[in-house]
Amino acid sequence: MDGFFVILLLGAIAWFWYGAVQAKEIAVTAAKLRCDSLGLLLLDQTVSLHKIRLRRDRGGQMRFEREFHFEFSVDGDERYEGSITLHANRVTNSSIDYPKRSL
Repeated sequence: MDGFFVILLLGAIAWFWYGAVQAKEIAVTAAKLRCDSLGLLLLDQTVSLHKIRLRRDRGGQMRFEREFHFEFSVDGDERYEGSITLHANRVTNSSIDYPKRSL
C-alpha cells in the first residue's frame, strides 16, 4: 500500500512538472508575439515564473493561474518589464511597461 502512494505522489509531481513546462513554452511564445507586434526586442528569450495560484475557471473547476515576467527593449540598451498571465494554459492577460517616447 505504501508503494501505491509513492507512485501516486511521483505521478502528481510529473503531472505538475509537465504542465509547468507547457505553460512556460506558451508564455515564451506569447511574449515573443507581443514584442514582435509592437516592434520590440524580447531580451534573452527568458521568461520567468513570478506567481502561481489556484483559481476557478468559468466552469467552476480549479485551475492553475501562472504569471510570468519577461524583459524587453526598444533599442537594445534599456530594459523594460512585461508580464503574461496564463489560466490553464490559456493567455488571459498581457501587459508591458512600454516606455513613453518623447516627440
